[in-house]
Amino acid sequence: MPSHNINDNPDFPMYQLVYAVTIPVILGTSLLRGLTFTKVTLRASSYLHNKLFKKMMHSPMHFFETTPTGRMQNIFSRDMDEVDVWLPITVESIMQNMWIILFAILFVCLAFPWFIIPLLVLAAIYYVISKVFRVSVRDLKRLENVSRSPIISWVGTTVQGLSTIHAFGKQSDFMARFMKMFDENTTCLYLCCIAMRWLAVRIDTLAVATMCITAFLTVVLHGQVPPALAGLALAYAAHISGVFQYTTRLVSETEVRFISVERINSYIRSLEHEGQQGVVSKPSSEWPSEGGIRFQNVTLRYRKGLPDVLKGVSFSINPRERLGIVGRTGSGKSSLVVALLRLVELSSGKIKIDGLDIADINLEQLRTSVSVIPQEPVLFDGTIRFNLDPFESCSDEAIWEALEKTKLRDRISSISGQLQACVGQGGESLSVGERQLLCLARALLRNTKIVVLDEATASVDPETEAAVQTAVRTEFKHCTVLTIAHRLSTVTSCDRVLVMRGGQVLEWDNPANLLSDSSSEFSKMLSVADNAVATGRGLHQRT
Repeated sequence: MPSHNINDNPDFPMYQLVYAVTIPVILGTSLLRGLTFTKVTLRASSYLHNKLFKKMMHSPMHFFETTPTGRMQNIFSRDMDEVDVWLPITVESIMQNMWIILFAILFVCLAFPWFIIPLLVLAAIYYVISKVFRVSVRDLKRLENVSRSPIISWVGTTVQGLSTIHAFGKQSDFMARFMKMFDENTTCLYLCCIAMRWLAVRIDTLAVATMCITAFLTVVLHGQVPPALAGLALAYAAHISGVFQYTTRLVSETEVRFISVERINSYIRSLEHEGQQGVVSKPSSEWPSEGGIRFQNVTLRYRKGLPDVLKGVSFSINPRERLGIVGRTGSGKSSLVVALLRLVELSSGKIKIDGLDIADINLEQLRTSVSVIPQEPVLFDGTIRFNLDPFESCSDEAIWEALEKTKLRDRISSISGQLQACVGQGGESLSVGERQLLCLARALLRNTKIVVLDEATASVDPETEAAVQTAVRTEFKHCTVLTIAHRLSTVTSCDRVLVMRGGQVLEWDNPANLLSDSSSEFSKMLSVADNAVATGRGLHQRT
């Protein structure tokens, strides 16, 4: 009587050897495959993100003015999430399942060669179904992505204007608008899910057909195919039914997710790059050494189709001269700074610094040579030291000296952590005046020959304004200083005053000469400002 003990099988040692070798090989190859796949996908997603970020950071200003914030947030959040997380997961599963399906079909065809004929028919049906599905779901996914951007923009706008919304009692209107946009996005998402179920039902039908055909061939070819082989073929066919449906859904989802890659690549290809004409002139690292500025018939418009904001502007600023720029709202004061920094390229004319045309200077070198102190102080979420010296080019002693000159040393010394103290998002832990003085200290540390104050004291208290004006007079006396004034009294001590109107130079002279002429625009503006201050004081005294 034959023994049924597996240990008595003469081939048992060989089976043990096969398993002993196969298991570590499978584990090793799986680990190698996982590491390789992870490294490749991580490199690909990082490449897309970095290239998109670099392109966007070098885009001209009109891109940020015309592109909704929600659209940019959407592409860096949802689309990059698809590329970073979901695409690698689905692609890896597809690769595994495709090999399983391929070998299963090959084994069934090996057991039943006649299976090839119905397999071709099923493949043709699958091709038609997938083609119809891809056309529809691709457009639905695009609509879902596009309809999500307004929601993100609306949420950001609502948060920024929350106090105004409450003040006017418009909560219900904003909620209604949000719900409408949310419903539009949800409708697109729902249709995408419905399309997926439509595909799943038809793929399940094909999988069942595959199982039935295999069973039919097993019955018809009874006796011609060994029972063990036929049973194994049936087992593989049954396995295909589940794996094929899941893999097909993954393939469809992957194709849909690749729309995010398409959107990212579309941005990368379509984004303009700021003009980099700096190849003609190669100034030394000390440029500009004097700080002389000359505008020659400068004309500027922000975008095509918009009117000119500067119209044939011409004037010269001597080295180490302090220039006050005044004018009514929309007169073109800030546009002079935009032109000087090449935030927008000139329509015509030239701007020269120390005799060199800035159109021929590399943008990075040009903007590094000018310090700007804006009306709204800009601080990043980080330490005080990082905000003052982000490139770590200054010593602590130099930083403390700059803080001393801006009357901030005592304030920073009293904070826990001092230079390493975090200022919070936008410098929320500091007052507006302290933030402005920090920006002034940052300009001192940069030690550039040209300094621009764009209404830097418009939003601060008189004490902070006095500190700023004192620092400008004493610490920037060897620099060319352009002061765009909100309070006209701040420019009376400048060497010269430039009065703008309608994008053109209206007056250009010493402030004393302009004030001595009662018909000058500057004299009239200062007189109106003084009368307004006197009226305000009178009303305050009566109340």
